[in-house]
Amino acid sequence: MTFNPFEDSFQDLGNKAISESKPLQDVIKWLEGNECLLNEASRRAYAQAIQKAARLFGRSPDRIPACAQQFHSMRPNRDYARSSGKTFCAPKRWKRDVSVAIRA
Repeated sequence: MTFNPFEDSFQDLGNKAISESKPLQDVIKWLEGNECLLNEASRRAYAQAIQKAARLFGRSPDRIPACAQQFHSMRPNRDYARSSGKTFCAPKRWKRDVSVAIRA
C-alpha cells in the first residue's frame, strides 16, 4: 500500500482487505459510543492520537482508511524528526495508540 500525498486516494498494491477498510472517523465514533468497553482515559487518548494522525496527514479522518499496516507504512520509525516529539519513544507511543484503536 502506498500513499501519494499529491492525490486524494490510496493506491492498493493488491490487498483488497486494506482498500475496503473503514475510515478512521468510524473508529472515533466507536470510541465515543456506548459499545466501546474502554475506560474514559483510554478512549480520550486513542481519539486524540487518531485526530493527530489526521492532522499530520492533512486530511479529515473520514478520508483515511483505518488500516494499521498502511498507517505504519506511511509513518516509518526511520523517518523520526525532532518535531515529532521530545524523544524517539513519543512518536512510537503515538503510533501504538493509533494502531490499538484501529485494531480494537
